[in-house]
Amino acid sequence: MDILGTKDPSLRTLVSELVRRLPPNTFVVVDNWGADPFAIGLARPSDHQHLVYICSDRDVDGRYFIARELPARHDLEPFRSTGVEQVDDVDAIAQVVATHLGAA
Repeated sequence: MDILGTKDPSLRTLVSELVRRLPPNTFVVVDNWGADPFAIGLARPSDHQHLVYICSDRDVDGRYFIARELPARHDLEPFRSTGVEQVDDVDAIAQVVATHLGAA
């Protein structure tokens, strides 16, 4: 099944724009939040736990909440957070994704 087909149009548009702006194979789309149409993950192709979680704001068009995550160091933590921010600029989102996933 197409992960983006179940997501809000704002996320589908954002991912299309990121594909256009970033180098090929920068990320793969992962869906650890299947029940949430406003949330997706963009992960390193080689490590799906190294990801940028993106949640589209339901109330403000073009605003996103982003969390950068790294793989857990041990079994007691699901992941490690390296930062959370609110972003409302596609260029800024592209920079976060590229930097965190190692494409910058």
